[in-house]
Amino acid sequence: MVTSSENNCVVNIGGGPVATLNAGETYFFLVANHPPDTVNYTTVNSLNLDFYQSDALYIETSKPAATCFYISGIMFGGSPGDPASVIVPPLEQGVSHTIVAAYNSTLTQNHYVNLVAPTSDVSLITLDGRSIASDFTPTAEGYSWACLTVDTGTHIIDADGGRFQATFYGLGDAECYAYIAGTAVRNSSYDVRADQHYLCPGGDTVTITVRHDSTIYHTEWQLDGRPIGTDVDTMRLFFDSAGVYRVRVVITPGDTVWEVITVNPDYDIHVADSICPRDTLYWNGQALFEEGTYTAYLNSLKGCDSIVTMDFSMRTTKYFSSADTICPHDSLHWQGWVLTEPGIYIDTMITADGCDSILTLQLSVFDAPEADMDLDADCSHYSYRILSYGRGDTTGYTIQWQASPPDPALEGQPWDSLSLSPSTPTTYHLSIVGRCPFDTSFTLHPIRWPVAEMVVRPEVISVDHLDFEAYDKSQNANNRYWWVDGQSAGSDPVLSYRANALEDSLLLTLVAVNEACADTLTRMIPIVHTAVWAPNVFTPGAPDNNLFAPVLDEAFAEELFVYNREGLLVAHIVGDNPSWNGTHNGTPCSQGAYVWVLFYRTNNNPAELQKDVGTVLLLK
Repeated sequence: MVTSSENNCVVNIGGGPVATLNAGETYFFLVANHPPDTVNYTTVNSLNLDFYQSDALYIETSKPAATCFYISGIMFGGSPGDPASVIVPPLEQGVSHTIVAAYNSTLTQNHYVNLVAPTSDVSLITLDGRSIASDFTPTAEGYSWACLTVDTGTHIIDADGGRFQATFYGLGDAECYAYIAGTAVRNSSYDVRADQHYLCPGGDTVTITVRHDSTIYHTEWQLDGRPIGTDVDTMRLFFDSAGVYRVRVVITPGDTVWEVITVNPDYDIHVADSICPRDTLYWNGQALFEEGTYTAYLNSLKGCDSIVTMDFSMRTTKYFSSADTICPHDSLHWQGWVLTEPGIYIDTMITADGCDSILTLQLSVFDAPEADMDLDADCSHYSYRILSYGRGDTTGYTIQWQASPPDPALEGQPWDSLSLSPSTPTTYHLSIVGRCPFDTSFTLHPIRWPVAEMVVRPEVISVDHLDFEAYDKSQNANNRYWWVDGQSAGSDPVLSYRANALEDSLLLTLVAVNEACADTLTRMIPIVHTAVWAPNVFTPGAPDNNLFAPVLDEAFAEELFVYNREGLLVAHIVGDNPSWNGTHNGTPCSQGAYVWVLFYRTNNNPAELQKDVGTVLLLK
């Protein structure tokens, strides 16, 4: 269990928040390390504990708090036994050497020792002279833990100058015991903190500060046993080489505190590579083309720079070239490619000396004439105007127009400007005849003017009924396009749409089209709202405007939630006509902006739960 000494203490277990406590409040939870097979899970569940955990947990609190380890014989499945509990001190009060004894009693079935230590000290720890480093499990926070079964009798735990915390306990059906082994007699108001624990050599520094609640009469600083200063609260250290360094601060009177700093090594890596001249080697974010030696600094362990040297060289290649010319609308099949544009093309042909030999083709395109056309429909006169224009020199070429079926209106028309009014679907062909012939065709249909028409049901919507359907009833149209408030809504004959309850209205547009022309029709769809009004500022304790109370019209509220800027819930009011007095658990909240969320139902549609969100400013 965790008991807070101050208000608003956030308890984190395993990296996630599980509770927020006020002063004197306690959070209970179950921790079981290596539970025996006889654990009564039905009994565990009946205790209404928050979770069952078989591994070590990382417990952290935002305010000063006491952590108590509590065990009971009932957890072994027998009759309720004598409970045992012990206050677990912070790891800063750990020791480097202790002698412990397992309680000798026939009522105690198993004896355990739980060990917690900085991961950097695990290799130093021995139990009765035997290394137990392999029994530790590391955590992401830089610590490791182990749970060992021990026999009845005396045991020696030593860390050779490192530090650890040992909890010794025994379990049984009828009797349990627990104690902290060899806790250092220290003032818990002192501790040492480093602004970082992992450094890179040659440039990084660390600032170590001794924090305290009272005057420090005398301090002696040591780095790996070597004196480095006295009577200071803060020390800034620089390290030239990689390694693990221990900073020891002796505080007189009161405490000896430690901090471990790890300086990660740099690495010098040498590599070599070679490529063919037409290739590119991408290395360290840059493209290499020329021979030479390249050096880069790469981030390695814990972000430290490592020097990487690249010896880069080029191999040789052979080249073969050819040339060809095609017409603008033709293509050339070469090396499995289909070429249509002029240019120089490169491909591999054979392999020589480990590199692909290069085959190049210089492709040219004749300056032959081609024709493009712009087609414009004059819907009001039921005719088409065709503008044709050519590219290139037409000298030596013949221009020909044909229509299928024949169109008498084509006779006498200039080839570059036509005005046509076909009475039946007609295909027109334009041919440029010569060395590089060009041919294009298109089909024109008789022009019909489309008339856009629509039916909307219902014609007026409300926030209780936001859905409507629109039906395309257009004449002489092959297709249609729907738009809602300027956004495309599809091309189906029937548009099914759900409006946004926050809008006052929406603009529905239908565009009816056929082969040549289009007609547009717009319709305004009103949205009737059920009003929810809420003040944007209030002053608790003032004669007026001292409550935050949303006002609903033709609706009734169900729940009101209020959150602070950090997203924590400060108020939850259930029922119609909710109001908030600006407090959290009876304590006045600080001045600032708060987010409110209101869930309500309307009189017209009580089955649908609706939601409104806003902010309110609390003033003092």
